[in-house]
Amino acid sequence: MRPGFGQSPLHVMQDGQRYYVGTSWVLDDGSERPYTVESDYYDDRQQAELMYKKMTGKDAEGRLRESLQVNLLYLAESSSNEIRIFDLRDAIVNFLESRGIFRWGKTPVSTVIKIENFAEQLVTQCDESNEVTRMARELGFGKPY
Repeated sequence: MRPGFGQSPLHVMQDGQRYYVGTSWVLDDGSERPYTVESDYYDDRQQAELMYKKMTGKDAEGRLRESLQVNLLYLAESSSNEIRIFDLRDAIVNFLESRGIFRWGKTPVSTVIKIENFAEQLVTQCDESNEVTRMARELGFGKPY
């Protein structure tokens, strides 16, 4: 930061024994003072860094995984595989567009096709896993005594 620059970008800051994500204000002499607190307070730096990644979009893989888990629970209720595949495809495309990776409605067709193929594989694996679990339960495996 150069002196007198003003508000800094988001970064992990420490307040005593606690950490948080916030900004600082750079004074004319180059020193920094806390300016805003943008997150909760955390006991360790790793939790604050994880929140920083979520807030700045630098944890795209984790956010995608989280979004997929939520959508998979919703999709498990769908009866038609085609509907589940298209819903999952749309959820992934919406996630990418909402994070600014693609502009709204401008996701390349080749990328949408790849996402659709991925969604189909994921739904197929989910169905196969559910079938194996159902069969195991019918045979008496995995039941508590």
